Amino acid sequence: MGDFLTIEQGHRLRWSKQLGMRGKARHISPDGRCGTMKLVTTGDYTLMLSAHQRLFPGAPVPTVKLQSASGRNAKFEALARSLTAMQPGTTLDSLTVANDLGVDWSKNGKRFVTHPRVADTMYALGITYQSKRGRNGTAWFQRAAA
Repeated sequence: MGDFLTIEQGHRLRWSKQLGMRGKARHISPDGRCGTMKLVTTGDYTLMLSAHQRLFPGAPVPTVKLQSASGRNAKFEALARSLTAMQPGTTLDSLTVANDLGVDWSKNGKRFVTHPRVADTMYALGITYQSKRGRNGTAWFQRAAA
């Protein structure tokens, strides 16, 4: 089963790269960069993020716009977008996240960290969550250095 999954994921990544190369890939600037492109995909979010640097070396981490980003999932999607914006080797504290999302982190933090979209984003980008207990404890997200 392992070889099959490796081949299957390789095909999906190859197709994702080909989709990403449509658009402005042939419009090369004098410094060797192509124009800004929008990649629209229905593929596996975690697979795409985890292989992003291999597929598109030097390109910024994609920002994700999801149709389900309304209603009850809007705040989870907002947190996932904030995490994709983190640079390697940086941290994001829970107070900032709570203020941005308008939630009480002490009551809802665990629910946010364990939500599938947030957990997938954290896994794919190498982000860990450090919780702190106590009255003055502030939890934080930390993205591994590249």
